[in-house]
Amino acid sequence: MILENLQLRTKLLTYGVLLSIIPMVLTFSITFYQDFHTGKMIVDETTKMAVSDIEHIVKGAYATCNASQQQIQNEVNNSLNVARDVLKQQGESTLSDEKIEWQVTNQYTKEKKSISLPKVFIGENWIGKTNDMAAASFIVDKVKDLVGGTCTIFQRLDESGSMLRVATNVVKKDGKRAVGTYIPAINPDGNTNPVIKTVMGGKTFKGRAFVVDKWYITAYEPMFDNSNNVVGVLYVGVPQESVTSLRKAIMDTRVGNTGYVFVIDSAGNYVISNKGEKDGENILSYSTEDGLFPIKDLVSQAHALSLDNVGEKRYQWHVAGEENSREMVTRFMYFKPWDWIIVASAFADEFESVVHKIDDANQQKMMFQLILIVLVLVAASAIWFFVAKSITTALNKGVDFAKNMADGDFTQTIGVKRNDEIGSLSTSLNNMSLSLKEMVLNIVKSSQTLTTAANECLVVSEQISVNSEETSEKSNTVAAAAEEMSVNMSGVAESTEHTTANIQMIVSAAEDMTATINEISGNMAKGAQTTSQAVETARDVSGKVDELGMAASSISKVTDTISDISEQTNLLALNATIEAARAGEAGKGFAVVAAEIKALAQQTAEATNEIDLKISDVQTTTAES
Repeated sequence: MILENLQLRTKLLTYGVLLSIIPMVLTFSITFYQDFHTGKMIVDETTKMAVSDIEHIVKGAYATCNASQQQIQNEVNNSLNVARDVLKQQGESTLSDEKIEWQVTNQYTKEKKSISLPKVFIGENWIGKTNDMAAASFIVDKVKDLVGGTCTIFQRLDESGSMLRVATNVVKKDGKRAVGTYIPAINPDGNTNPVIKTVMGGKTFKGRAFVVDKWYITAYEPMFDNSNNVVGVLYVGVPQESVTSLRKAIMDTRVGNTGYVFVIDSAGNYVISNKGEKDGENILSYSTEDGLFPIKDLVSQAHALSLDNVGEKRYQWHVAGEENSREMVTRFMYFKPWDWIIVASAFADEFESVVHKIDDANQQKMMFQLILIVLVLVAASAIWFFVAKSITTALNKGVDFAKNMADGDFTQTIGVKRNDEIGSLSTSLNNMSLSLKEMVLNIVKSSQTLTTAANECLVVSEQISVNSEETSEKSNTVAAAAEEMSVNMSGVAESTEHTTANIQMIVSAAEDMTATINEISGNMAKGAQTTSQAVETARDVSGKVDELGMAASSISKVTDTISDISEQTNLLALNATIEAARAGEAGKGFAVVAAEIKALAQQTAEATNEIDLKISDVQTTTAES
């Protein structure tokens, strides 16, 4: 409703700008929507890929540990076979009746006590008692020379099954052999030692075990006496930390920019720390600012994991040298054979940096699109301004032309030279102006003829009136004479006696009456002649009126021609409307132009109808005349 009251130029400019800007806005909106969801999808997928990468890293470390465990365990098993063969080659193991004193040390609690035990013989040779690495221990050192690693012969310490190292090449921190240290049957936590439990059951223990002061990959095989009682254990093993390639691979693994892989045990001790800087440090009691203990929770979750499953945890971690804590994203697995909790970690803000880059790119793209929309709006406004101006200028000339024709000015023409529909309309209007001009000239000529005929009719009518007055006067004279004759006749009757005297008078009166009658007859003849002339003049007037009727009919034909032109113009506007509809959004401007042309054609038709009515009135008046 608002646009209906605006001028055509404003309408065209408004429609054109809207048709230009709406697709841009829709495209921008769709692009923004797609960019938003694409960015969100990229962030989600990037996060998933990063998390998946962390999972792959921790699984890779776990698989490497598992492969190393199997490889090392196979080597240890092979070493056990060699140690068993060496032991058999030396002879059977026996206990002598002679006892020696031992100062034994619990490898866990470091508690010391004195005890007396029988000597152990292998074949005919006493196994010896020395903690000096420079002094040879003939069996364990031979095994080491053959297969590497460490070898130990244990002697049963008591009924509970505690095992004392009586010959070993396992070295303590002071550089001496660990002879005199023992594995207690009960660990400090109150649980049965798994090694003792296995060998006392007559089976070989294979796996990770604590040896003196570090963890080893081991094999413990029970030694029996003649009564099949367990009297000792043959041990071989290699330090868990001796797998340098695995350790280096874990330390060199990086997650993202600053993330890393570390390993802790169930006690919260670093087995492999970042770059190896904090190996052995206990972090189980680490707490965050809000009082949480993430490492304890992580250890608990790791123990609850099923085999080969990956756990996940986020927590705040304070990096040395930084003021604030940063959120750590972790994935972890529990490698039970070594009691290792393998953790792959990365800082969450590194994921967010990708998000920030995506957001910055989207903002730059959005700004570019906004600038593009503004430029398109300015360009479209300028283009549509000139288009609207070129259309409305020609139409305004047509409107002024129609107004002047309505005021009766048929001398003008539209000076628009174009090859489009507006040019065709201008040509049609110029042709219509010429036709109307010729028609009006014919009407003027016919009117002048009608006026002349009417004037002639008026003269004839005046003459008929004058003659009628003369006839009336003559008639009055005849009536007076008749009355006088009646009086005279009465006098004759009354004065019969004077007949003779008056005969002369009567004869004289008769002669006068005869002369009067003759004069009346002459006047009547003149009246008849005048009437005949009036009839002929009326016939001429009738002919002129007929010619006026024919001129009016010609004018009617001209108006019919104008009506045909109006209908053709209306049909042209309808065709333009149809073509504009086929053009879609791009043809809306021409649809408005076609509507204006159609309205102009309707105004022309209405003017033609008014001319028809006036011509009809002329025809009616002509018929009456």
